[in-house]
Amino acid sequence: MQKLCLRLLLIIVLACILAAVTLCPAGIGVGAVTVVHAEDVSYLLDLDPDAVSNQDLYDRAVMLEDHYQAYHCVNGIIWEAWYAEASDAQPSFYGTGGDSAIFSGFYLAGAVYRFLTTRSAGDLEAVFEAARGLHLLTHVSGTPGVIARCAFPAAQASKWRYPEAWQDRIESGYVYKSPSDIPDIGNPSACYPEMIYYTRATRDQLTGILYGIGVALAELDPADYSAHAQTARTVQKVRDILYDVIYAVWRRLEATGFVIKDHTGATGSSAVVVSGLLKVLVLAVYREALKQRAGTGGQEYRRIDRMYNRAFSSSFCLNDGNAAAVFNRRSLRDDYYAFNLRFARSFTIHLLERNSRRRAIVVDYMHKHVWRYVQNHRNTHFIFLYAAASGDESRLNDALRSLRELSLRPLRNWSSPLHGKDYYPPLPVLLYGDVSAFVVPVHLRKPTGYFIWQKDPFETGVGPVNTEGLKEATGLDFILPYWMGRYYGFIDAP
Repeated sequence: MQKLCLRLLLIIVLACILAAVTLCPAGIGVGAVTVVHAEDVSYLLDLDPDAVSNQDLYDRAVMLEDHYQAYHCVNGIIWEAWYAEASDAQPSFYGTGGDSAIFSGFYLAGAVYRFLTTRSAGDLEAVFEAARGLHLLTHVSGTPGVIARCAFPAAQASKWRYPEAWQDRIESGYVYKSPSDIPDIGNPSACYPEMIYYTRATRDQLTGILYGIGVALAELDPADYSAHAQTARTVQKVRDILYDVIYAVWRRLEATGFVIKDHTGATGSSAVVVSGLLKVLVLAVYREALKQRAGTGGQEYRRIDRMYNRAFSSSFCLNDGNAAAVFNRRSLRDDYYAFNLRFARSFTIHLLERNSRRRAIVVDYMHKHVWRYVQNHRNTHFIFLYAAASGDESRLNDALRSLRELSLRPLRNWSSPLHGKDYYPPLPVLLYGDVSAFVVPVHLRKPTGYFIWQKDPFETGVGPVNTEGLKEATGLDFILPYWMGRYYGFIDAP
């Protein structure tokens, strides 16, 4: 047994040494922005993330926000942008939005942090529009609280390559056209345009929506802007929109027995039962909305408070990280995105919880079930979430380095110059060791459309090399952590 352990240890040590020697290319400076042909992104190997300044990070955040509003946001809903031809200078149509609901919620969180940092009227308008997008996604069916994964104006269907790119979804029976009489929450005298929308929502979509609402309700208070009447009114309008969203979602879930169904009663997935940590989150957000809108004395608030207390105790009473280790380690191999969901859920519960003992319990959960497995992954979003909740800032340098690396990355999905090279750690290292030496610099990883932090840090891409770059990333994976980092003081102002 001792010999076996020694051999395993030797394999781990040799693998780490090899990775440390071969993985990270030497940098020679960022220099001026380079216009690159689609087939040539080898210049990325020569860039030095350490040369990226705080001013560069800020400039990148501003540019990405402008680009997001121009090419990735329609009615407050996030979309990947696509190019018709590789030679085109700008995208001209959109992807199919399977993850629009999740990341529209994530964008709302980032927009809130940006406004809290800048106090700009324009940034508050982006918060308002993102809240309106969540309202649209939860009301477009005509049955309030039914969650659509995505929705786009029927009159502009060609921009979404509809119906040809949507045939599988249409044939499966989850694509619908909205009624024409759904009131526009942003303009009560008007209605939303007729929309094509796709349901088949799961726990993932619900998590993203609740993350955005939770951050907004926790951090936005019109009383903080009493000296600026217009700002205070807009903040209250944002709150009112989000109250409507969570009220509708709650009532729908309660009516369906906490199973996510569309307006026809269909599900389309096995990941639709709302229980455990996610149910605690739903209750936490709804309870906060009730408290803000009507106080704590009403019958409904008291009922929900009791339900929340029971759900919290049930979910966290056996907070044994070792008992769940097999399940959590499996996510390292097959379901890395699950860490993103667990972090978003637990962080939002922590943010809305006022009881210090319970907050400590949530942090303990975060450490045992998520952080212990990903702390060496240089995942900026995870590091900021954990630092904000726990006060542990020991990995902030890793987070900042990864964000600097991400700032160097092209938005188009050309293959990484490391494409086809295997940087995955040996399985024993992945599951039980320190993977620091295997983490691929962010700008050299496989391209990701929405949020690179939900992907494991070892992927460089497999299969044919993509030289066209017809898809464009949303920039959300920079926007959200940058403004969160600024708000919490993890990133210095330029």
